Amino acid sequence: MKNKITFLIVVLAIFFGLLLYINFNRKSKEKKKAEIEKIEERKKFVQDSLRLDNENKMELKRIEQKNIEISNRTEKENAERLRLIEEEKIARAKRINGYTNKISAKLDVAILITDDSGQSTNDISSKIASIYSDQGFSVSNSLFTTSFIKSDYLSELQNSSSEVIDMLNLNARSKYVVIGKINYSFRNGTLSTGTTICNAKISVDIISVNLKSTKKDFTISVNGNGVSESQAKENAQQLLINKYSSEYSSL
Repeated sequence: MKNKITFLIVVLAIFFGLLLYINFNRKSKEKKKAEIEKIEERKKFVQDSLRLDNENKMELKRIEQKNIEISNRTEKENAERLRLIEEEKIARAKRINGYTNKISAKLDVAILITDDSGQSTNDISSKIASIYSDQGFSVSNSLFTTSFIKSDYLSELQNSSSEVIDMLNLNARSKYVVIGKINYSFRNGTLSTGTTICNAKISVDIISVNLKSTKKDFTISVNGNGVSESQAKENAQQLLINKYSSEYSSL
């Protein structure tokens, strides 16, 4: 009986010893496995960090390269824009220089009268110039060139555009600008056979250069008779000049 108990104790000791060994061995393997997993995780973390660092460096390099390209492109575009602006300034200055003729002294009155075809009319312009000359004003009907007459600036000046006045430096050229447009139309006379009637109609704007505004604007319409169109036109012009002088020539 005593031997059986001893044998049982030995068997139980061996069994529990095996259990302890197996449990210790399992925990040791689990610990070792956990350590290996930590090492692998750390290695993966380091690899991922290096990869991200490389990717960030490459991205920064791409961004830097893109910024350089954008900067170079912007510099080229700005340089091209400045070049075009400078060319436009030069071209504009040439155009402006071609819009007026040189004068020796500042005028009191600069006159520009055009007809329906957009041409300067020296005949009526000279007669209107004489009206102001007779009043003691310095006058010219040749300040503006054909290039100016054909440009869009003519209508702007007629509307007292301060930009055009400044652009042409009119403050140094004339105190007043008289801009007009004259139209002639003809028809047969009704009272006498073989006669012609000429209707002369002129619309005028007198611009105060100093004030950069319209001092006055008016329209004159008269009829002249003659045995020919040229005679009727001459008579109509004289009537027109007489009315201009008596009613509208004050400045």
